[in-house]
Amino acid sequence: MVVSVNIRRRFGLLLVACTFLLSLRLCFGEDRITFSTPIKDSESETLLCKSGIFRFGFFTPVNSTTRLRYVGIWYEKIPIQTVVWVANKDSPINDSSGVISIYQDGNLAVTDGRKRLVWSTNVSVPVAPNATWVQLMDSGNLMLQDDRNNGEILWESFKHPYDSFMPRMTLGTDGRTGGNLKLTSWTSHDDPSTGNYTAGIAPFTFPELLIWKNNVPTWRSGPWNGQVFIGLPNMDSLLFLDGFNLNSDNQGTISMSYANDSFMYHFNLDPEGIIYQKDWSTSMRSWRIGVKFPYTDCDAYGRCGRFGSCHAGENPPCKCVKGFVPKNNTEWNGGNWSNGCMRKAPLQCERQRNVSNGGGGGKADGFLKLQKMKVPISAERSEASEQVCPKVCLDNCSCTAYAYDRGIGCMLWSGDLVDMQSFLGSGIDLFIRVAHSELKTHSNLAVMIAAPVIGVALIAAVCVLLACRKYRKRPAPAKDRSAELMFKRMEALTSDNESASNQIKLKELPLFEFQVLATSTDSFSLRNKLGQGGFGPVYKIISGRRNSSSHKEENNLNLLAYAWKLWNDGEAASLADPAVFDKCFEKEIEKCVHIGLLCVQEVANDRPNVSNVIWMLTTENMSLADPKQPAFIVRRGASEAESSDQSSQKVSINDVSLTAVTGR
Repeated sequence: MVVSVNIRRRFGLLLVACTFLLSLRLCFGEDRITFSTPIKDSESETLLCKSGIFRFGFFTPVNSTTRLRYVGIWYEKIPIQTVVWVANKDSPINDSSGVISIYQDGNLAVTDGRKRLVWSTNVSVPVAPNATWVQLMDSGNLMLQDDRNNGEILWESFKHPYDSFMPRMTLGTDGRTGGNLKLTSWTSHDDPSTGNYTAGIAPFTFPELLIWKNNVPTWRSGPWNGQVFIGLPNMDSLLFLDGFNLNSDNQGTISMSYANDSFMYHFNLDPEGIIYQKDWSTSMRSWRIGVKFPYTDCDAYGRCGRFGSCHAGENPPCKCVKGFVPKNNTEWNGGNWSNGCMRKAPLQCERQRNVSNGGGGGKADGFLKLQKMKVPISAERSEASEQVCPKVCLDNCSCTAYAYDRGIGCMLWSGDLVDMQSFLGSGIDLFIRVAHSELKTHSNLAVMIAAPVIGVALIAAVCVLLACRKYRKRPAPAKDRSAELMFKRMEALTSDNESASNQIKLKELPLFEFQVLATSTDSFSLRNKLGQGGFGPVYKIISGRRNSSSHKEENNLNLLAYAWKLWNDGEAASLADPAVFDKCFEKEIEKCVHIGLLCVQEVANDRPNVSNVIWMLTTENMSLADPKQPAFIVRRGASEAESSDQSSQKVSINDVSLTAVTGR
């Protein structure tokens, strides 16, 4: 009887002990692992953080064709499997025999069914197994802590990121150890093994975000100026992040973090090397995509090669900077821009080195101003002020460009300029060093202005003849026979000296009433006077427009540009003044405009000589070559001129020549 009572007491004590251990497990909650409470895949055990947002345990990727088991952290409260961290990414377990536990050395470890070590936190500090424990935090951070030192953190998953950048996580470089915390992509969407892409902070003179493929850059953000990355098409794209912060001690230690109020939010580097910003939409029950990098083809690193600039939305997107030409024309015209561009003329320093060989230094170099640009990679720091910055570059033979940003200061570049891009709304001014010969805009401007003027004069003169032919066919009013009498007097004066054929040609000349000419020339206004020759003044009567005038209705095109636009639109005859236009002369007017445009083509060798022009005008039914773009200048308003790619102006800063060209 006594024995029975003792047995019952012992059984009761054992039951109490088991209940205590179970309650201890529950007391710790499902967010912790201790030496005595491992997680077994065979029993579908996991950890769940207190807020219920994240879960830690074994998983198999969705759509995977294998049954491989990985250990990771994923979002719990959403129907789409979204894994943010993986432990044994390159060493999966083939079945469900895996166990997560505190190992004998106090580290968190993953073992398979044969108790072989698959993965470990690998902390080198010796600790006893019963002195450490692991907890899954509400932020999604998994922490290994030491009980002996008030919960000292020995290891954490946030210090070993994979493909996701989470709120309160820190990425960056350590100047002391040389380490760099980066994101790493999966191999594919159903294979968590280490992929080809990494992303993180590049420890340049001015910190930048970069994406690499097998350690080769594929995208960059441009330098950080203390507030924004100045190489992003939308500079403010990261400012919406709560608590976004980037710090640098200028000695190699750089850290980047953000602290969003919601943990249902993260950045992900996908297997194709694209960074997506994602936040969960409860109403849509899916991830909403915010910003992504890269965004356009022009964002691809070095797309246009050395000294090439990329213009998103244009075809082709790559252009050589002014003063440079394609290094390989065949490749460039074929859409392969990787070899970039080379200088048309050597810089002054190179010319000076050739003095001993009979060359000369010549005039000083200048700078080509490109506006709204993503600056090239590898900028160097200078303490020079904004006014002195160009001189510092000019005094250094190796300096090829400079830029100034208020948040950064003076930036200099040496050697080749790589990864430039023209923006529409953001970017900064970039000044590229070119030979003085590339800055001679005045003589070129004179040619560009003279060619249209001559061409317009020719068009006007020819169209006068056409108009004369029209009015010749109309009987003159009886009340005014002065023009006919004048013709008869001219015929009498020339009859003794001219051949019969010339007299016939003279009779074919059109007759104009004085009233018609007065109306067409606005009473012979000086505004319509083209010039004066041996037969008197010459007036324009076809378009009624001055070559340099601006017209809001034609987007501020000058006369020649307007004529070129009408030609391309198939409406060349519309150039004629409605007061003298007649449908029966439409083809002849179009022919005159055609010939006139041939005379003002941009390349002088393409223009016909005078004898050819006369032959074209006097030959019927001949086939004329299509005109090439004329050397016209598009006039714009003041606000547009500041951002136009065609605008150029010459200024002087400390005797340095500057030519302004706005990037598009």
